[in-house]
Amino acid sequence: MVFSVPFSIKIARTEEHYPELHEFHIADDGNGTRRLHNRTRDGRQEIHDRLKFHGGEGFTLEMRKFAFDDLLAHFDRAGFDVTLHGEDAPEWGIVWTQGWSIPMLARKRAN
Repeated sequence: MVFSVPFSIKIARTEEHYPELHEFHIADDGNGTRRLHNRTRDGRQEIHDRLKFHGGEGFTLEMRKFAFDDLLAHFDRAGFDVTLHGEDAPEWGIVWTQGWSIPMLARKRAN
């Protein structure tokens, strides 16, 4: 399996920004500030501000920040070995300037 998500090497555990997200919508307050309105599974109302969006101020809400060590642990528990692929391929426009968020290849271990 080829797997690629943004991840951090600075945190040990994946951070869920909205762990009780259930029924939600994003609303603009009329002043350009967007807030996440959520009703949890048990009916409580939540309002979150200071939202982060992928690619800046778009509409793809960042739901979590993956932790590299946490991802590897999940793959291991599921029976996968992981190889990182951070090699540059400038002829294809691939140049890695950082050591994080690089693609992973996960192979199921033989029984």
